[in-house]
Amino acid sequence: APHPLVFDKEGPKKDKDEVVVLILPQLAPGYAREFVNTDRELSERMAKLLPEMAKENKEKNARKLRVISPTQVDKFKMSNPQWKQMGAGEIGHKLGADFVLEVWLDKMRFYQPQSQNSIYEGKAEASVSIYVVGETGGEMKDRYTHAFSYPKGLVRDASAVPESEFKKQYLDALTVELARYHV
Repeated sequence: APHPLVFDKEGPKKDKDEVVVLILPQLAPGYAREFVNTDRELSERMAKLLPEMAKENKEKNARKLRVISPTQVDKFKMSNPQWKQMGAGEIGHKLGADFVLEVWLDKMRFYQPQSQNSIYEGKAEASVSIYVVGETGGEMKDRYTHAFSYPKGLVRDASAVPESEFKKQYLDALTVELARYHV
C-alpha cells in the first residue's frame, strides 16, 4: 500500500497490537442532491472494508485494524457542537484513534456532461490527509489526491440501471480504491 497505516518502528506505539483509525469524510460545498449522505455512506463502507482487507493481508507482524464506528463519530459531533473548529488530529485524539483519514470529496458526478442524465460516467476527486495521532493531538503525516472514475473507461446507459443501484456500485468501487492506499 502506498500510504500504510503503520506505527514507526521506534515510536511509542510500536508494540501496540491494534491500529485504530478514524475516518472523517466531507463533501465539497455545492454537491448535487444525489450525493446527500455520501460522506456517511463512504465512512460506513470504509469502516467495514478496511478491517476486512487488513485481516486478509497475510504479512507477518500485521496488526489488527479497527475503525471507529460512524455512529460513535456522530455521537461525538452531537456532544461537541464546536467540532468543526477542531483539527482532524484533535478529534482523533479525543476519540482514541492512532490515525485519522480526512477525506474531502469533490467534483462528484454520476452522469456524463451534456447527456441529459442518460449516460452514467461517474467521477470524483478524493483528497485524503493522513494524520498520526500522538499524546497531545495529531500531525499530518501525508496527503494524496485520488482521481476516481466509474466504470473504468466505459460509459453506461442510465436507463439500464436505477440511479440508486449505480450509486451503490459507484461508492463500493470508490471505497475499495481508497482502502487500497492504506491496506
